[in-house]
Amino acid sequence: MKVCKREINRIKGALMTGVGYMIPFVIFGGIYIALATALSTSENGINITNPILKTLNSFGTISMSFMVPILAAFIAYGFADRGAIMPGFLGGYIATKSGAGFLGGMIAGILAGYLVMWTVKLCKPIPASLKALVPIFILPLVDGLIVILVMKYIIVAPVAGLMSAMTVFLKSMSNGNVILLAAILGFMTAFDMGGPS
Repeated sequence: MKVCKREINRIKGALMTGVGYMIPFVIFGGIYIALATALSTSENGINITNPILKTLNSFGTISMSFMVPILAAFIAYGFADRGAIMPGFLGGYIATKSGAGFLGGMIAGILAGYLVMWTVKLCKPIPASLKALVPIFILPLVDGLIVILVMKYIIVAPVAGLMSAMTVFLKSMSNGNVILLAAILGFMTAFDMGGPS
């Protein structure tokens, strides 16, 4: 029971670390996309033609594209310090590119964090002269590859399917019970799923 509680607290702490490092990217991206959109909205809809606003919108989009990889990287960091950042970032990038989104990024960060923790423990008996190689070679090359393979061939498909099903479900509700839809969206946002994309 104590072990279970300790691991739950560890996961919660790592998730909060990941969200904390992700927020500046969301703020930067969200503000500049919103600014460009607000200043380009007319009766005919949104049409960003001003070159400065186009540039601001592109910067915002770039920042938002890093949201999930940064989340995953720093969730992993919350578990196992700097050595986990690179495997977590790669896992988050795969989640983003494959449609697994925010949930996929969370899973990638937790996976990378635990994997690096275990690898560091396994490497404790090696001679002190070789220990410097662990964060430079072993963690990126071995753990990075494992995270990529697990995400690509095991995690991504079901999580992407779940995210797609949730999106379809929410879109179908837009013509139904508005109060229930608002309650679900509020719950998702409160749960730090990032709300609907």
